Amino acid sequence: MTPAASGELLRPALLDRAFGLPLNQGASAVLFERLYSMGIFTLSGVLALSLSGALPVWAAAPVAALALSGMFGPLVLVRWFSIPVGRIPGVLPGFIQRRLIGLDEAGEAFERLWRSPRLAVAFVVLSLATFGIMLLQFWIVVESTGATIGLQEAWVVLVFSGIAGMASGLPFGLGAGDAVMVSLLSAHGVDVSEAGAVVVLTRVLINLPTGLFGLGAYILALRQGSPRSNSDSPAAPAGHLATAGGNEG
Repeated sequence: MTPAASGELLRPALLDRAFGLPLNQGASAVLFERLYSMGIFTLSGVLALSLSGALPVWAAAPVAALALSGMFGPLVLVRWFSIPVGRIPGVLPGFIQRRLIGLDEAGEAFERLWRSPRLAVAFVVLSLATFGIMLLQFWIVVESTGATIGLQEAWVVLVFSGIAGMASGLPFGLGAGDAVMVSLLSAHGVDVSEAGAVVVLTRVLINLPTGLFGLGAYILALRQGSPRSNSDSPAAPAGHLATAGGNEG
């Protein structure tokens, strides 16, 4: 909901406040999730594009295979070729590092995340399941307007309009993502008026509830104290306790 993805800078601080996770570890987790999920999101769009008939038959199969294998590509590259991904946090723009104290120390945690096969498999499976739910929601919205579109085409529209919205830096990609969505739906034979209705319904029925849930979680996280701060509360001095016990006697 925040402009220019500034919410990513808040997430490590919220993790620290609500769950006591150190900022450097929270920053590495957020960076891993953003980079990996964006990669899977884009590759899933390429996969859908190859299955939608937009590519020639001779090109569709290898593109689909490359898209699927690419989802596990980072794990293979990092483990087999010893790519030093732990240096990535240290080369991020200075304004990010200044806002995330300890980001230069996040390299080791970031490296461990990219080298975990179990995490990679779980992340890909859960991401694809989440994207499947998103696709079904969007397809139902499109069909409810009377337009007819295949699941592959619906995902192509959703992915590339989403990428355009993220690149714009606006909250929820307002404007940029909407224009791309209308254009792509029109290219797939959906009437412009129906495409406009799809954009409005997508915002109201999908994006708005997500934003409200996110806002509620944000408020809850702000009201919840850090477990670490609670556990670090100073204990009463031993001399004071002994004096109190003597007074009671």
